[in-house]
Amino acid sequence: MNKLYKPEIQKKVIDDTHYYYVDGVFKPSVTKILSEAMPTPFELKHWIGEVGNEKAQEKLEFSQIRGSAIHNACEELLRGVEIDMEQFKVNSDKKCLVSFKNFCAEYQPQVIDIELVVASELGYAGTLDVVCKIKDRIVVLDIKTSGAIHPEHFLQVTGYERAYFEMTGEHADRMILHLNPRTKK
Repeated sequence: MNKLYKPEIQKKVIDDTHYYYVDGVFKPSVTKILSEAMPTPFELKHWIGEVGNEKAQEKLEFSQIRGSAIHNACEELLRGVEIDMEQFKVNSDKKCLVSFKNFCAEYQPQVIDIELVVASELGYAGTLDVVCKIKDRIVVLDIKTSGAIHPEHFLQVTGYERAYFEMTGEHADRMILHLNPRTKK
């Protein structure tokens, strides 16, 4: 077995943007690398062209706020905290949380860690949503509330799993949990 990678990682949040310092040196996040390396999907370009830059920016910011609220509620549920569904005024958000509760009831994830900060010797860092056991298998679980799952999502969870392996020596399965009001299961 190879020697485990045990860096000192500091996560700093400035203006809602995550920055990582690994052993005192700035390292880009997995999502930053992917946003720079992956082309903007045609559908997104087309949509921005239809609604205009300003309106698109407003909608994207609203989606980020909404996604963060759902994501935070899922973390609280995993910690055993009961969520007041009335704080979510939009039915579609409530549907996402019901889907998450149904996922937990069916697969009974045993939480190992939530919001685990990891880094890779390949020169990047990131924050895993959830590390858990499902049916005796370790799983790196990434929660998504976007309208669709995109290729960069698969690369993101793969980058997280790689860094997790380097730091723990544990192989993990990768899972994307898509919480979308149109998704039944």
